[in-house]
Amino acid sequence: MDSTLRPMSTGQVLDRTFYLYRNNFLLFAGIAVLPPAIVLLGQAGFFLLAFIHIPNLDAVASEAAFGVGIVALVLAYLVALSFATGATVHAVSRVHLGQQAKISESYRVIRPLLWRIVRIVLSVAVRFMGATALAVAIGVAPITLMSKFGRASLGPTTSMILSWGGGILVVVAVVVCVIWAIRLYCSYQLAVPVCVLEKRGAIDCLKRSRFLS
Repeated sequence: MDSTLRPMSTGQVLDRTFYLYRNNFLLFAGIAVLPPAIVLLGQAGFFLLAFIHIPNLDAVASEAAFGVGIVALVLAYLVALSFATGATVHAVSRVHLGQQAKISESYRVIRPLLWRIVRIVLSVAVRFMGATALAVAIGVAPITLMSKFGRASLGPTTSMILSWGGGILVVVAVVVCVIWAIRLYCSYQLAVPVCVLEKRGAIDCLKRSRFLS
């Protein structure tokens, strides 16, 4: 394959990407199977525990154990997703340069960078959750005020203004959240490739990704 660096249009980039994945399907499918496998194992574990009777375990302890299990499964999925994403970037770079790439070798090379990639993934996830929390807070504020003071004490005019204002704020918050999410998605998409290929720190990878994007 011609790996000469040159400007490419969006169509050319997508065409090159589809070419690489189509001609190395088993390689990339084998790398990508790790995150869903973790989820499948976690679901199987919850399914088995549902049929196991543990003596002296009350409802509160059972719910707490279930919550801890959910958190552990989510964290395990994020680690597996980070691992698979880094391994995929390494495999793509090898294949693009006309070199051989293997599933085990891709994971082995990424292992020292795993926690750095996890930090990047978590950092981007926190930004998404921050946008969502802000949208929810803006939308819930008018409803909370109406519940606290009551419609009767506010009067019909004030109540109607708060209702309409709350609805408008919810719409605006959702729109802002979506725009912010798209911006984050585009800005930080190159953070993991920068980490894998340039071996930079997590913060530098985020900055570098925004610069390149």
